[in-house]
Amino acid sequence: MSPRTPQQLELLRQERKAQIIEAALEVMAAEGYAHATMSQVARTSGISKGLIYNYFESKENLVEGILLFSLEELKKILGDIPETGLTPEKYIALIDKTFAMYRDKQVFWRMYIAVMLQEEPKRIVLRMLKGQEAHYFRPWVDYYTQKGHPDPMGMTLFAHAVFDGIMLNHLNQPELFPLESLRPLVVQILV
Repeated sequence: MSPRTPQQLELLRQERKAQIIEAALEVMAAEGYAHATMSQVARTSGISKGLIYNYFESKENLVEGILLFSLEELKKILGDIPETGLTPEKYIALIDKTFAMYRDKQVFWRMYIAVMLQEEPKRIVLRMLKGQEAHYFRPWVDYYTQKGHPDPMGMTLFAHAVFDGIMLNHLNQPELFPLESLRPLVVQILV
């Protein structure tokens, strides 16, 4: 057997990292951040505790990894919007991609919410994101400014609250909050 290429090694590394993150989410969602241990994450992931420490040096670093992983998922959905701005067409595509993510990765996002609403992970996340709010919200503020909205930042916050609320409710009660029924209303109100 020939040695692995650098690309194969990087792919394996990313797969292992994702495996650890999903296991950590599962453990922290079930046990709570304070009671979760790296040993439990190792058992759940099927990866040795020593190898986990090669990827994440602490439980706090693991929460940072979870956040970065989720931000990468969101970047895939946003595409070039942060650089090129939001248009009505891009906004509708963003709604569709976001709803598909809620539908296709329900377990991941359900566990993510369960972990990120806990005090210590929330503190870690707020520390990591501090000062980046304006950059993150910029495409929406610009969009609503161009539309002539009297309060572009308020509308931006409202739009994000709508997405968060739909995600929370759909993940908790998908039959009561069906995405296909909510989509036209979201498009009508936000776009």
